[in-house]
Amino acid sequence: MRPGSRVPIIGLAVAVVVAVAAVSSGAGAVGADPAEPARAPVGARAAGVEGACPTAAGVTMVVDFQDLGGGVWLRCTDGSADTGFQALERAGIPYRTAVRSPGFLCRINELPAGDPCINPSPTAAYWSYWVAPRGGSWCYSNIGAASRNPPEGTVEGWSFSLNRSPSPPPRIAPPPAVPGAPTSLPGPSCNPNPTPSTPPPTSSPPVTTGAATGGGPGPATAPAPGPAAGAGAPAPTAGPPPPGSAATDAAG
Repeated sequence: MRPGSRVPIIGLAVAVVVAVAAVSSGAGAVGADPAEPARAPVGARAAGVEGACPTAAGVTMVVDFQDLGGGVWLRCTDGSADTGFQALERAGIPYRTAVRSPGFLCRINELPAGDPCINPSPTAAYWSYWVAPRGGSWCYSNIGAASRNPPEGTVEGWSFSLNRSPSPPPRIAPPPAVPGAPTSLPGPSCNPNPTPSTPPPTSSPPVTTGAATGGGPGPATAPAPGPAAGAGAPAPTAGPPPPGSAATDAAG
């Protein structure tokens, strides 16, 4: 190698070192603030579709924000779901569960904002969990969302209950029946004569025992039909563009 040829090589090496140092410095300046709550990455595409499922495939999801504002969301899952929580995810509905009791849902679309989502929500302000066949009536689920396996062609509902007893079902009726959809709910999905449940203990139950009764600590109620859309009930909306897999930010 000629003596003069070492000059550009040394210059290149210095440039690489400087560039690496600059990138490292910049990464530290714009990196995530460790004080900020963790967020799930946004998926490559939005989950679910707007409106009720057009066929018996998928699970129709109804979310009624009641006193929280925001109206009623109506969406269809992108395929089947193994649990009630997964149905929310596959419908593109963001939610959170309590850190110390992951079987309890505490927020949907970050509401209620005042719930810290550490322990189960109080009985005076919580998300109640409902189920129904297409064209049927709402029934308070006596199986928690972490344990329930929603059949395709049925309807899952979440309704916020604020200082209400019994807890109100969603204000819109389950969508009409479609060919091939189940006409009834299987097994113990719904108790026709439920008794009010007691508030949860202060210590959280083991995650392996399943979810909270009815998806929350509120009292169970007898089956109740949702009012027709034209009878004072709010018209369902699709809600804001779903954040895709951001709904998987359920583990706290």
